[in-house]
Amino acid sequence: MPGVKAGDLAALKESLAAEGLRTALLAQDCKPVVFCRGLGCRHGQIDTISLAAKIEERFLAAYETGLPHKFRIAACGCINNCAKADLCDIGIMGWQHGYKVFLGGQWGKKHSAGKEAAVLQCEEEVLALIGRALDLYQKEGKPRERFGDMLERLGSAAFDMVTAGGAFERTEQGGE
Repeated sequence: MPGVKAGDLAALKESLAAEGLRTALLAQDCKPVVFCRGLGCRHGQIDTISLAAKIEERFLAAYETGLPHKFRIAACGCINNCAKADLCDIGIMGWQHGYKVFLGGQWGKKHSAGKEAAVLQCEEEVLALIGRALDLYQKEGKPRERFGDMLERLGSAAFDMVTAGGAFERTEQGGE
């Protein structure tokens, strides 16, 4: 909100919270989910609005701070990719009655598409994958290191742990 003084941010956040609204302050590491219209669009394959709400409810407050760097999640209802899912740390795209998930994308100064990680069949699988990704990033990420850079540094074992579950063990490639 333009024009809000830094000293007024806490009071503004409390006031909005009293009305049931959440805010995305600059200090937040886990940013609010970006999403398109989903099923409100003629191309939509998934309910992005409901999915975004579930992601924020489960993860936004839990990872609001404490991550190594900013973390973005996007949900697109179809392959038109209106919310640029492949350019976020985690991107979810409606795909033939399922959810295609991308990991490690980023946009801005450094621009790279995320790697296709999985095609999942239900929201709960997507939420579980997001939880594993955030847990790994919180534990293994270095300060100011982006999620995709961390995945690259740690190697395929980290990518596999996020996509398939199980424990992450450092390998020669991922160790320091």
